[in-house]
Amino acid sequence: FRSVGANQFAKSYYPNVNKPGIIVDVRGNGGGNISGNLLNDLSSKITGYFSFRSGGVFRRERWAPQGQVVAVTNEFAFSDGEYFSEFFKRLKIGPLVGHRTGGGEVGSGGGYRMTDGGSVFIPNYGAWVPGEWIIEGRGAVPDVEVDQDPESVMAGKDPQLDKAIEIILENLKKHPFKKPEHPPFPVKLGGSQGS
Repeated sequence: FRSVGANQFAKSYYPNVNKPGIIVDVRGNGGGNISGNLLNDLSSKITGYFSFRSGGVFRRERWAPQGQVVAVTNEFAFSDGEYFSEFFKRLKIGPLVGHRTGGGEVGSGGGYRMTDGGSVFIPNYGAWVPGEWIIEGRGAVPDVEVDQDPESVMAGKDPQLDKAIEIILENLKKHPFKKPEHPPFPVKLGGSQGS
């Protein structure tokens, strides 16, 4: 479990689950093994809400996003970064934007230590779903392909991130973000109602 990546995700994600939009950027993600945890949180649905009489709303699924979610990936995402990208798309969490991932989703475990202090990693497992091997040799393919135009990047722009923002804003026009409001509190009368 890569605690640095998990901590970084937690610090950026959980404070923003109530926002109208979230962009998850996995570009350049070299791998790890936390994609299942992230996908679990991102694909969670809110079942209902609770309200205090004195104000305040909460829900059981505090980790579930309330707004739009878009992920950005690129050709420098490998291994668990590719697995995340593939299943973000397969789980229909939101659109996947960017460039096809590297196509090297294979695992090698902990590797083998060499006498000179180096390590050798030999691929010995790959990802699949029933009926097909996935990712290795083809990569995770975005829903919306956007290349990083060198001229734009040199000018300080980020075409892939800009496209993700554009998608969220367009979706918000079609489906405006509304924080849920509780219905009127019920009036419950106790005791006997006359004789």
